[in-house]
Amino acid sequence: MGLTGMGFWILGGTLGVFIGYLHVRNRTIRADQKQKLISVPGDWTMLVLIIFIFAFEFFVHYCMEAGWPMSQLDSFKLTAECVLGMIAGMAVGRNLTTTYKYTKAPSENLLVTAYVGKT
Repeated sequence: MGLTGMGFWILGGTLGVFIGYLHVRNRTIRADQKQKLISVPGDWTMLVLIIFIFAFEFFVHYCMEAGWPMSQLDSFKLTAECVLGMIAGMAVGRNLTTTYKYTKAPSENLLVTAYVGKT
């Protein structure tokens, strides 16, 4: 696939960065710049994403190892490259956006708030 495959990976990666940004843009994070701590709310979307990534990777590698004819098609390989680039880009987009939000968030002592109510 060469340069074409790399181009599709870059295209998927660019789209993934944008999707990663959209995934965390509205999340409210809490930051403690003094202690270098961050509090990020969790949700179910990460679990679904991890399951999708596993299923996609399993499907692609199974098709190739089983010798399915469709795994030899250029369209199959380019789609796989694009989706794999998107997966990598989503991680980059989420992390860059979260880091930016961390630097802009007002600093508060997260060590104290983490232990409130515990005896």
